[in-house]
Amino acid sequence: MARNSKECDQIIHEVNKNKVKLCICHNQLFLPTVLQVKKIVDSGNFPLTYFKVSVRESAELIGAPSWIMTLEHGGALWETGAHAAYLQLHFLREVEKVWAIGEKIQNPLYDHFIVMLTNPSQTIGVIEISWLAKKEEEKFEFIDTKGRKIEIINYNFFLENSGGKEKNLLEGFFKDQKQIIKKWTKFFLTNMSNRKLKGCIPQYILLTEFFKSIRNDTDPPVTPEEGRRTVRLLEYIEESLSKNEPVNVNKDL
Repeated sequence: MARNSKECDQIIHEVNKNKVKLCICHNQLFLPTVLQVKKIVDSGNFPLTYFKVSVRESAELIGAPSWIMTLEHGGALWETGAHAAYLQLHFLREVEKVWAIGEKIQNPLYDHFIVMLTNPSQTIGVIEISWLAKKEEEKFEFIDTKGRKIEIINYNFFLENSGGKEKNLLEGFFKDQKQIIKKWTKFFLTNMSNRKLKGCIPQYILLTEFFKSIRNDTDPPVTPEEGRRTVRLLEYIEESLSKNEPVNVNKDL
């Protein structure tokens, strides 16, 4: 993975010069739950106004080597934040301002930080990453202009909340029970199945689409230019963290 946008430009130049195809492994874009939400958002029936990616983990939990938390390799921002960055770009499409705050609690680089993104459509994106957790937890939260909410928990739990007011206490009770049953049913089905195999589904979809693009001579599912946008957004987040102030995004994103 390129560590700055200049390296991305060099890679893109070589790809174009040698007329080869390069696909960037933004695998979380191909999670079945993420594909489902993207279809809902793109339908126009869920005008997105807020999208939050929250990840709690640690280097030990994900098996990251100690050298990850060095300046050269970027730490939690570049290891975990890269996924959050391309997800935000996927749903927000454009970003015009970045505001990040964080702390270096147990590591020489930021290990707990929050990022706020704004775009011209007045959609707010939020990234919260903590590398201080004792248990892994990933949560994607989508809210539309009508207050309806969709949540993806630990990549596989898909929960919807219409945002409508229940007519009475009994209706609210049954609605809550339905959500709980749905969540736990999904939990047991997930844990009874082969989790390693399930974790390969996004990669399988991505590779299938990439092979299809090679056969049809079309753009890969994730282009090098999209990879560059992710790296550039990470650079803006780094700048905001170091300055401890909002940063305006230029047209190079």
